[in-house]
Parts: sequence; structure tokens; C-alpha cells
Amino acid sequence: MNTNEHAHAPRPKFDTLFADPRHYRGDLRLMRTAIRRGWLNDAPQADRDALVARFEQASDERRADDPDTRNFRALLGECYAMIELERADQDPLLRALRYSWAGELTDRNTGRPRERWHVADYPNRIDANELRRRAKADGTDLRTLHAIDVRPADKPDDPGERIALAVVADARYGWRVWLVCPRCKCRRAHLYPVRAGVRCRKCAGIAYADGE
Repeated sequence: MNTNEHAHAPRPKFDTLFADPRHYRGDLRLMRTAIRRGWLNDAPQADRDALVARFEQASDERRADDPDTRNFRALLGECYAMIELERADQDPLLRALRYSWAGELTDRNTGRPRERWHVADYPNRIDANELRRRAKADGTDLRTLHAIDVRPADKPDDPGERIALAVVADARYGWRVWLVCPRCKCRRAHLYPVRAGVRCRKCAGIAYADGE
């Protein structure tokens, strides 16, 4: 049995790019493709620096041979190549920003960040029915409930956010407690602490998982 049948194919080498001026435009296209597809990500930094240096040298030589820029296609290829180089430098920062906006900024910033959250991801959600049960256990008249203050558990001195309560008559429960979403002002049974504050499921963009 051949143990190398599942081995990855070797990465293409780019040490011959920009060696021949006749292949300048083709080399530009190949370099852009390599950057866009990540073929250079695993290459040693010295090899990448050498490729950039050869590209800059070839660009300087082309400008010297064509000071009037008659070869517009070559100039356009240079512009596209420089855009790809600039984008490659900014990609790690952009990925980190996407993870930050998605609420999942960790040491892993490769691949697609998680941008969809489910109800099960928030075990610390605020439950209006739980508030009602606690108030009844303490002997509190539900009609006297007007608002609660929500603050992080690790920041007791934080002013937090005031959440209004709506207590309405109910044929089954006698009095039912609802949480009022600070954003949409709708009565909800649950609210969720997210980066923007305390929000209802709809305002926070939280979905129900399959089977919930």
C-alpha cells in the first residue's frame, strides 16, 4: 500500500516569477492568483519577501523601458497586483474585526466567524416567569413591580441597564409579568444580554436551534 497516496500535492514554486520580462503580465496574474487563493500563506517569509522584491524590481525596469506608459495593460496588472498585496496585509485585521463584531473574538481568527447565535447559547437569559416565581416566593405583590436593574455579575458597581416590567392581569396566572425590550418596547418573556445591551430575541438576531 502506498503510504503517500493521501499526501498533499506540493505547493507551486514562485522563485521564477518576474525572471523574464516577456512573461511580465502572466507573472502578475499568477502572483495575484497565488495571493487570492492563499498559496503563499505557508511559504517562508524570506521567500515571500524575495517575491515582493522581484516584483518591485521588475516594475521599476518596466517603467524604465516604457516611460510613456504605452503598455497600459501591464500598468493595469501592476495596480491589481498592488491591490492584492495591500489586501493580503489587511486580511488578518479584517478577520479579527469580523470576529469581534460577531462576538467571538478569540485566538482563532481563521475561517468564517460565527455570525448566527441561538437561544441555547444564552443560559444567562432573563426569564420573566422566573422573576414572577421569585417575587411570589418572597411575598411581593406583583402589581408593585415596575422595573429591574441588570448589570454584569462581575461588575457589581456597574450602573447596568434598567429594564421596565409590564404586569398584566391573566386568567390563568392571576397576574403575569412581562419584560419590556429596551429597543423595540415590546413585551417579551425573555431578554438576552448581548454586546449592544439587553435585547429581545428578535432585536438581537438570535435564532431558535432545530428542535427548540
